[in-house]
Amino acid sequence: MNAIIDFLDNFSDVDAQNSWNGRDVKNYRLLATIPYLLPILFMLPYNRNNCSEYCCFHSAQQLAWFITTLVMWIVILLLKFIGVTAVIGWILGVLWIIGAAVLTIGAYNDLALRVPLIGRFTEIF
Repeated sequence: MNAIIDFLDNFSDVDAQNSWNGRDVKNYRLLATIPYLLPILFMLPYNRNNCSEYCCFHSAQQLAWFITTLVMWIVILLLKFIGVTAVIGWILGVLWIIGAAVLTIGAYNDLALRVPLIGRFTEIF
């Protein structure tokens, strides 16, 4: 497990990570991980403590993950509607599970991982 965390640490946003209060990380660690698995709960950490940089960062990334999830499922439904094979849906589903696992492990281990492609756009919040 340490090898995975060390690998993920290469992709962590050091500036965001350095702005976090250690007490907030300890108190809200579990709260920051749950919405990566259930993206509809993306506002959960922010609602709990909107003054915490840690909670705000993960809420913003979870919003990006929620948007990614919605777009992915719309693409899957459209592909199914036009009759494209279900293999693409399975591939996207597996990619979603891998992404959720990586983001959850990163959040639990105090890493500031951003959602690929759209994670930087959440800085406006």
